[in-house]
Amino acid sequence: MNRSNRNSLRASALFLAALLGLGSAASAKELGPFNVKLRYAPQESVGTNSPTLQAGISDRPVQIEISEGRTVADLAVIGESSDDDDRVWPVRATNDTIVWAKDVLAKNAGDWGIRVQDGAPLTLAGKLTRFRVIESNKALGSTYNAEV
Repeated sequence: MNRSNRNSLRASALFLAALLGLGSAASAKELGPFNVKLRYAPQESVGTNSPTLQAGISDRPVQIEISEGRTVADLAVIGESSDDDDRVWPVRATNDTIVWAKDVLAKNAGDWGIRVQDGAPLTLAGKLTRFRVIESNKALGSTYNAEV
């Protein structure tokens, strides 16, 4: 695995963990959208459990805002899957990707000691610009490539 792929995989491990059931799509009888519900289920840490926060960041609550920045035609499509015959079909999220990303960020911020509160005077704003997982069926299992 080259360095770029390793870094991409490490950076997106939390998001990839949400799609653990993706490999079962290879046994689907008919092609068509493969629907998954995004859920936060980290399998490994991609950083420290106790980040170094700037002085005062945990003194006041913050509200979290995540905006849509993806430019794809169908925002529910979050990737693609293939079968043994290399037929490809879309993977669709059944829940709102932006709401899910905001919930994940809020949970992690809270775990780090940042007080998260709707309507707080400070705002932590982010933009989701990529969210894509490609599952590729191989002879000995599936491989996953994520872009987040």
